[in-house]
Amino acid sequence: MTTAVRITNDKIATEYLAEHASWAVVTDGKVEQSGACERCGGSGRGPWFQDGGICYRCLGKNTKGIVNRIPVKAFAQKIQRQLKSQEKARQKRLAQKENQLEGQRDWSERNGHGRLTFAELDQKRAEEREAKKGISQHVGDVKSRQTFELTLTFAKSFDGFYGMTWIHRFEDQDGNVFVWKTKDLIGNSKRCFENGESMEVTATVKKHSDYQGEKQTELSRVKVIEK
Repeated sequence: MTTAVRITNDKIATEYLAEHASWAVVTDGKVEQSGACERCGGSGRGPWFQDGGICYRCLGKNTKGIVNRIPVKAFAQKIQRQLKSQEKARQKRLAQKENQLEGQRDWSERNGHGRLTFAELDQKRAEEREAKKGISQHVGDVKSRQTFELTLTFAKSFDGFYGMTWIHRFEDQDGNVFVWKTKDLIGNSKRCFENGESMEVTATVKKHSDYQGEKQTELSRVKVIEK
């Protein structure tokens, strides 16, 4: 890193500033810098109710016209410390982000999705849903009661006007999508099913619908056939 150079004299300091702080103007070995209070801009006052609106940093002094002339070596060393601090903070953020992504990859791998981040997993699922849109077809006659072999793809709950409601999404062997909304987790079953688990059910075809371009068969009165 160029910020690691040792600033031992005015020449090195001037060269360093030309590369890392080109806005700084060096005159007679010094750099002019505003001495105005950074908190109030030099006015000594501001929109604070404490102490009658007086800036606590400069104690109400008017510092607008103050200009400090700082030796170029000291100024360059100050800039160097600031850049080092910024780079250290940046590296820390990158390390934290990478640790977070590794945690996401570990979770995805444990759950059988491969070493993917959550963003990559969402993208993969979106692509899979898009690919399946043309596959799913409406199944059965509306109002008819039938038996289906289905696989649970997800179950999600939400609070509605009438209380808790569960949405179950199933697929059959042909990739057709079935949806069931109910107050129960899995109807008459005495246990919870996991995503990816298959079951045989009897259900009434409530209606044929279309959701975001995907054909879905909505079910009602679903009963799991326990084996």
